[in-house]
Amino acid sequence: MNVLSPIWLIGFAPWLTLAIWMFRGRGELRRVPFLQLWAVPVATPKPARAQRPPPLAVLLALLALLLGVIAAGRLAIGRRQQIILNVVVDRGITMSSPGLPATCGALWNELAIRWPSCRVNLIAVPGETQLGLDLDSCRRATDLMSPTAVDTRAAIAQISRPNLIVVSNQPVPATAIQIPPLDDANDVGIISLALATQPRLQLMVGIRNRSSLSSATLQIETDGRRIEQPISLPPRGEAKNAFVDLKSVGDVISATLNVHDDIPANDRAWLARENQGARPDARTPLTPELERLTEVYRQKRVGASVSRTIPIVADAADFKNAEAGIVLSHASNQVLAEPIQIVANPVTDYVDWKSLPRVVSVGSAPEGWTPIVIFSGHPAVAINPQHPRQVWVGLDASSWSRTKEFVIFWTNVLDYAGGGDDRWTSHPLSEWTPEWKLDRAVAGEWPGVYKRSDGAKRAFNPSDVPLTPPIQSDWKSKLAALQPESAAGEIAPALLIGALGLLALFALRY
Repeated sequence: MNVLSPIWLIGFAPWLTLAIWMFRGRGELRRVPFLQLWAVPVATPKPARAQRPPPLAVLLALLALLLGVIAAGRLAIGRRQQIILNVVVDRGITMSSPGLPATCGALWNELAIRWPSCRVNLIAVPGETQLGLDLDSCRRATDLMSPTAVDTRAAIAQISRPNLIVVSNQPVPATAIQIPPLDDANDVGIISLALATQPRLQLMVGIRNRSSLSSATLQIETDGRRIEQPISLPPRGEAKNAFVDLKSVGDVISATLNVHDDIPANDRAWLARENQGARPDARTPLTPELERLTEVYRQKRVGASVSRTIPIVADAADFKNAEAGIVLSHASNQVLAEPIQIVANPVTDYVDWKSLPRVVSVGSAPEGWTPIVIFSGHPAVAINPQHPRQVWVGLDASSWSRTKEFVIFWTNVLDYAGGGDDRWTSHPLSEWTPEWKLDRAVAGEWPGVYKRSDGAKRAFNPSDVPLTPPIQSDWKSKLAALQPESAAGEIAPALLIGALGLLALFALRY
């Protein structure tokens, strides 16, 4: 119990004087019918005074005055030794080691000694803020926190709150008390991943060693194949590049370091095939098979944000403003094709032309265009040698749409005309947006290959966040210097309401 404005308690003096005077004894009052009956002096003894309670109405008035004096002194009831702390727990990539619960546990143990009744606003970065937790709830919450691969440096630097405590090994605000990890983390991580297609398929893996390890095993997975390659690690604190030759690549490439270290978030990285081409736009009737293929291409190979189109027209004169596109010949004359002549070009790559059943060529290529597929001396596919990229297709075959060659060929044509060559790339987790979904783990907090609703894929990898040297922090003495805040609650309003109620009763009884 506390009195926040004790100067007003001087009102007790006049109230006490009034109360004593009201409780003093006095003679008994009697009604006298006729004053002249008392004309003759009569000797009567002086009555003795005694403490006698005043009428109920007067008692109510005295009590109302007492409550008013106490209310003026701002009487408050509560615990003065409670303190409210704002604790930030860094769940970033450099704190994703198994030692995070132990570091948080050391903090909760120290607070239990110094401020056992404190309340904590627990702020997880990344994560939610939980207000007013007791220490047991804080311990349970941090024990359940999972590691992330997020770069949290910018988010932590922006936090500004009173009584701020930050569990992190990254720079913290100047006013905060920093709780560093109990042990220095040993880490071997992938810091970059890139694919070269020329002069040969080769994967470059950038590796940084922040441990005492000297060797590891690098595992590459793509196109249904797995390659394991032992590598030597650079000295502690340094980085190097490892190179792996590939025979082929699929839509996704993953690289994994098989090591036992303290930070698992950067032990694996991905590349995903991305095509920045355009959307097919049929301006001439298509066969049902080709229409289905263009729809699948639109969904799987091109992102929803692409605004350019690949027009498919019946005549080269239908192109507008020299735009890139495809000319699909619908002429009726057919020539049976037997001998095959193929010109190396991205349009003809990976197609087994000799496996096509009963091939026919249809129509004639536009004048001046370069044939790249020729059957019996008759052009079946041609390209415009001038910019932009334009492809003429006068090719058909019985049951061709049921073969994989049909899919490969038309995918090549769409990629070439769209001008969006395939590239295998990745993005930092800081660029993640909610439209990208991950099958496992928490989206946006862990690396992996993400998918969008339109079928597009994108690889997100962790950033190369530096590990700072071990931090020497005298955080226990800084905790002891924190000042508690009064948690007392004033009851003056309730006292004033009570005084008004007593005055109302006084008026009724008087």
